[in-house]
Amino acid sequence: MTIKVTYKSFGLILSPFVLLAVSPALASNVDTVDCENAMTTLDINHCAAQERDAAIKNMRRYLIASYSQYNDNPELVEAIKASQQTWQAYEDSNCDAVYTSWKSGSIRGLMSLNCSTRITKQRTHELWLNYLTYMDIVKKPKKNYNT
Repeated sequence: MTIKVTYKSFGLILSPFVLLAVSPALASNVDTVDCENAMTTLDINHCAAQERDAAIKNMRRYLIASYSQYNDNPELVEAIKASQQTWQAYEDSNCDAVYTSWKSGSIRGLMSLNCSTRITKQRTHELWLNYLTYMDIVKKPKKNYNT
């Protein structure tokens, strides 16, 4: 029996026993990764996953703020939720395609993670622009969207 893990886990096909045997070794290395000097594929992917996870967390903050901004307009809140679901399907499909385009190389996981991070940051900006600003705003958000 094999388990196919999607691009979000780097598209590996592993037996459950191999996964269990390798997991403790990977878990023990997670706390010691220096992302500024990452050299191995596993370390680089780990750091890219951390960056993607931070981008997702930040986007969720903007999404919740968008819902809160319009809590008196349930129709708009539902429309934002529907657009988020559509965006998520796009992100999954697009980054799966990126993974597939690099599937023969060890860089496939990194390319897919970078795709997800980039698109998530773009979505965060769109949430800010469309639901959390006013037409006459002068100051733009910081590029990294982490504040």
